[in-house]
Amino acid sequence: FILIDPMLGKKGSMPPFSVIKAKAAKNPTVEMPSNADELLNKVTHTLITHSQTLGIKALQHGDHLDPAGETFLTSRNIPVATPAKDKAYLEKYDLTVNWGIEDWQTIDFLDGKLTAVPALHGHGWIHKVMANGVGFFLELPNEPSIYISGDTVLTD
Repeated sequence: FILIDPMLGKKGSMPPFSVIKAKAAKNPTVEMPSNADELLNKVTHTLITHSQTLGIKALQHGDHLDPAGETFLTSRNIPVATPAKDKAYLEKYDLTVNWGIEDWQTIDFLDGKLTAVPALHGHGWIHKVMANGVGFFLELPNEPSIYISGDTVLTD
């Protein structure tokens, strides 16, 4: 099983992502499904599309890796694939980053191929603040291929 952008905290365990809304909800906004433990016990690898801005922990993108997700990955030593720019940051927090992937790089992954597709997290000044990450194109033998877009906006 491949886990993508692990946000595993209890409902309401993190602050809202928007402070502009009058009634901004704490995150996550829902509880994990009742079979979450059963599914998580099957996880062998993780993809993280992006995780940090400027290397500052307080600016970590909790919607891609929250404290519960971080604990889950480190306690089980689960191998991670992530953008190359995030590799050293995640290793600083004891994650097992086996693959730091450059934009458009294709690597061997689980007897198949994994390609990092650049993502644009916003337009104008906001994209500099939001830490552009990647999406992933995953091709595994005898399985349908899948594109995980990550946080991106549509562009020409």
